[in-house]
Formats: sequence, C-alpha cells, structure tokens
Amino acid sequence: MVNLIRYDNTGTARFVTFSCYRRLRNFASDQNKMIFIEYLKDMRRRHRVRLYGYVIMLTHVHLVLHPLDDTKLSVIIGQLKSLSARAVFAALDFERKGEGVFWQRRYYDHNCRTPEFVLEKIIY
Repeated sequence: MVNLIRYDNTGTARFVTFSCYRRLRNFASDQNKMIFIEYLKDMRRRHRVRLYGYVIMLTHVHLVLHPLDDTKLSVIIGQLKSLSARAVFAALDFERKGEGVFWQRRYYDHNCRTPEFVLEKIIY
C-alpha cells in the first residue's frame, strides 16, 4: 500500500473524499445522513474549521473545508468518521460491538490553492 504524503497547515482549503466500507450504500438511509450531518456540525465546533461545501453520496462523502487552527486534517477526519460510525451503529441498536465497519480506513485530500479551485470543487 502506498503511503500518501499529507501536507497539513498549508493555510488553504482542502477537498476531501472518503468512502463507506466496501462501497456499501450506507447513506441510502436518511437517518444515517442526518447522523453524519450532526457530527459534521460537531466537527466544525470542536475544531476551528470552515466548511465551504459537502455532498453525501450513497457510498461516499465529499467535503470542501478549511482548518483554521493547527489540528491535523487526519485528526479531524478520523474523529468525524469514528464518532459518526459509532452513532449510526448505536441508532441501529447494533448489539455486537466491533463487528460493524462503516468507513474505509483511508481518505483522500487535495489542497485548494486558489479561490477558483475551491469553487471548482464545490461545483463538482
């Protein structure tokens, strides 16, 4: 597996994509979408993050965000994924702890170096 180099604290917006485990359609449920949105709001409050746009697809999520403090993007995304997955499983009354996997382990990000690139990713 190739290790991706992460460039944190670039002072730029980031385009981030992450997928559901095995491309499962975890967001076919409106309840799961609403849970994720609540944790997205929580992420904005917990870490000084500007959220310029997001889209929740059936099997993955796209975010355009700008971390404003020194928190690494990997910490922000890791907490968002972990907490939202736990909440979905709790809402489903998931009894067998540790048997459910909601997200793929990795995420992909791109630095948005210009306002035009940020707009391009939001429109995408």
